[in-house]
Amino acid sequence: MNTETNRSGEANPWAGKNGRYHVIAAVVLLSYVAFAAYDTTGFYGGYMNRCREQPESAECKPLNPAPKVRRLDPALTLDYGRGKLAIEVGSNMGEAEANNLVARLQASGIPSRVVKILRRKQALYQVQIGRFLTQKNANEVGAQLQAEGFISRFSVVAYK
Repeated sequence: MNTETNRSGEANPWAGKNGRYHVIAAVVLLSYVAFAAYDTTGFYGGYMNRCREQPESAECKPLNPAPKVRRLDPALTLDYGRGKLAIEVGSNMGEAEANNLVARLQASGIPSRVVKILRRKQALYQVQIGRFLTQKNANEVGAQLQAEGFISRFSVVAYK
């Protein structure tokens, strides 16, 4: 194998290849420049003109618009530190269903958690919100969350 070494002592794999490296690099660079020139004047420019003239056409709309997320009222207290009660918003769920519910609640600013319960060697999952000192406080917060449409039903349970 015909390899020369450079000043740092490393072997040069392109040595003695009759300039193949330079030819390959030139072809790649020219291909990139040609595509970029074509794309900006042809395809992309035409696309932008169509969207400027017809913004309601299907090709100009985003494919997956982000859904608008309602946020929780910041004045609502959901965690009282050492409280022994919680609001249960989902019980006897599968793990994926419980995780999806928690993700949706947390995106709305509602801290929640998944609790795993074993019954007859079967894992069931519950979703709990908050930590409350009194039953009255938990019921008030649950009713407010339900009235605002964040949850559909709830019950007050022991914090786990």
